[in-house]
Amino acid sequence: MPKNWKETLIVLIPKVHNASEMSKFRPIILCQTIYKMVAGMILNKLKFCLPSIILEEQDAFILGRTISDNCLMAQEVINKLKFSKAKSGFMLIKLDMEQIYDSMCWATLIQILRLMRFLENIVNLIFQCVIHPKFSIIMNGNYCE
Repeated sequence: MPKNWKETLIVLIPKVHNASEMSKFRPIILCQTIYKMVAGMILNKLKFCLPSIILEEQDAFILGRTISDNCLMAQEVINKLKFSKAKSGFMLIKLDMEQIYDSMCWATLIQILRLMRFLENIVNLIFQCVIHPKFSIIMNGNYCE
């Protein structure tokens, strides 16, 4: 995949007048059309097998599932533990999974896809989509790389 297909603009639109903090901007991501088409084709090839390989608990990644279901379930569990008559012996653990995804090596992703017996062509296309992206930012009309 040519590198210029993966050039992406991030336009920061101020939410308030004279915004000075990142939280006061709304990011708009502008990808190349050809990149969106390739990613869409890959997704269309995978969308029928994804529900069988993505766990039920990972609701946000499958059409027809919502992450809010998990939030509601967590609230119910916490409420049940809070008012349970057998208070001793229960424990709730909250894990921060963000760092796991932030530090995942692309080689690991490719290895997992191969272990799951994805076709080599699909593995290569996915790999080409994720390696060496180029992001540029436009903020207050100024372009920076």
